[in-house]
Amino acid sequence: MCPVPGWSNQRYCGQLVFAFGNHRIANARDNPDPDAGAGISVIAVAHASSSRTNTADDGKSQSATPVEPTPIIQPAPPTPGATAPVAAVIQIYRPEAPAYAVVPLAAHQLALTSLGTFHERQGEQASLSGNGVVSAIWGRVFGQKLDQKWGGTVSPAFDGTQGGFQLGVDLFGKTSDGGKGDHFGVFAGRAWMTGDIRGFALGWNNLTVGRLKLNGTSVGGYWTHVGPGGWYIDAVAMGSWYGGSSLSSRGVGIDTDGKSVTLSLESGYPINLAPGLTFEPQAQIIWQRMMLDNTNDAFSTVDFSTTSAFTGRIGGRLLTSAHIGATLLQPYFKMNLWRDFNAQDSILFGGSDAVVTQRAATAVELGGGLGVQFNSSVSLNATGGYSTAFDHNKREGFQGTIGFRVAW
Repeated sequence: MCPVPGWSNQRYCGQLVFAFGNHRIANARDNPDPDAGAGISVIAVAHASSSRTNTADDGKSQSATPVEPTPIIQPAPPTPGATAPVAAVIQIYRPEAPAYAVVPLAAHQLALTSLGTFHERQGEQASLSGNGVVSAIWGRVFGQKLDQKWGGTVSPAFDGTQGGFQLGVDLFGKTSDGGKGDHFGVFAGRAWMTGDIRGFALGWNNLTVGRLKLNGTSVGGYWTHVGPGGWYIDAVAMGSWYGGSSLSSRGVGIDTDGKSVTLSLESGYPINLAPGLTFEPQAQIIWQRMMLDNTNDAFSTVDFSTTSAFTGRIGGRLLTSAHIGATLLQPYFKMNLWRDFNAQDSILFGGSDAVVTQRAATAVELGGGLGVQFNSSVSLNATGGYSTAFDHNKREGFQGTIGFRVAW
């Protein structure tokens, strides 16, 4: 865009210019009409959610909105991976906009990781023994390395780690000799995540804008039914409570608190392909309602919408079985297709200016696992996987879990 014909002063050509306070851009060529054609591409902000080409600021402070009141001429990328959008007039969002927009999305992911799947929590169907009241205990630790980006107003992205643990108990179990049975239980757990936040801010795509720290405490209940041949139905209800903070790169941030309700229904049906070889198709549907507390930062109120959303999974496992002495080994390969259905999260800055993020995303997961049944009472399980986006969004995740179950 530089040099511009007819302009004698090229001092700020190609540089990032921040002008704080009340500033206006005057047309040096005394042309009353806006320069909508050739000329320096000046990013103009007039109101919180609209821009016009003939002014850079209408005289009002925009700090209470998600946008910045600064005319900008694009510099070199300020952080690795940042790219310049292609537009004549670009909205300038302050770094806190994507830093806060990622919070409900991160809480959603934390709840999904805490929920897991039946095999991640309990292990193999063969390990579900135990009869009577308080008939078994189980536990697991889990972790994930996640880099994910969502669409929307400021395209927030999270790049960091998750971890946590769970402990559960079968309050009542009834198992027949053929492995059929029902198990009712409760569990509690703790999970956390921390990482960098990127998004569209200050006129840049994928700009590193801050850091997120989030933790969650979850309690839940479950019912698992195992039928003839090992088919199963697993139903889970879980409540989660969140706390943490989202801090922008310039030191402005919010403390985050809230809660969510998660319901899950999962089923699988083993099909024997050959002696010692089984294919098990699976399906899971998850409903979640996210309720984050409204808060404020140094400039404005920050109000989170209450959002309900569905997540679905279809996939399967290819399972083999082998004995080493009295120990049963069951290694398997798994493949899943995950879908976050069309839902959106909205954040209001100053009570009126909305930043909307689209939650819809599709990912494919590949991985494997191992179930180890030492005897009728004690078992271990482990699983790991890699997931990647199956649509225009970005996702790359590595996850794993290790667990145990003891029945009597």
